[in-house]
Amino acid sequence: RIKQHLRQEERTRLRSIGRSLLEQALGLRGQALGELEERGVVAEKAETFHLGRDLKGIDGLYEAAGAGLLTVEKIIDVLAPPPRTAAGADDLRAWGAVIDAARDAGAAVAFGGEGTSAAPPFGVGALLVQASVPVLLDADETMPGELDQLLAALGQARREAVPAPLVLNAWSAARLRTWVATRRERTT
Repeated sequence: RIKQHLRQEERTRLRSIGRSLLEQALGLRGQALGELEERGVVAEKAETFHLGRDLKGIDGLYEAAGAGLLTVEKIIDVLAPPPRTAAGADDLRAWGAVIDAARDAGAAVAFGGEGTSAAPPFGVGALLVQASVPVLLDADETMPGELDQLLAALGQARREAVPAPLVLNAWSAARLRTWVATRRERTT
């Protein structure tokens, strides 16, 4: 019983640390954690992290942040993603050049979800489809929380109407091996 009490105290301490870290980080973005809690954003988004049976809801999210199971940046990117704007003509021209180079080289283009460095501006998906350039939904699945980034990349690709046949992540191993072999032939 004493062990259980001590464990509960430790979990409470981790929640407090996690909430404090998130509050500070959101403050730097001009957001207030309390406001997000009141609007129900934290409770809604906490469920998207799938932290397991012992870490549920807002308390589980704060505990995971306090214990370092999820990075604070990762959590605030989900709670309060940076605003996205439609790509300007210059952005699309630059991406168009990258996509053309990828097509000419037989390469794929990494495609991240909102809030990631690999997140393209809206409109790039149409350029990828038009050029028939394969897309790699970008995430490092070996890191905690990165599967959420993969889901964000998938959502971005869906919003951009990138069809599954262009997504390398959806290819069979045999098709991927054939594509890699074809790329090797082009470069030798």
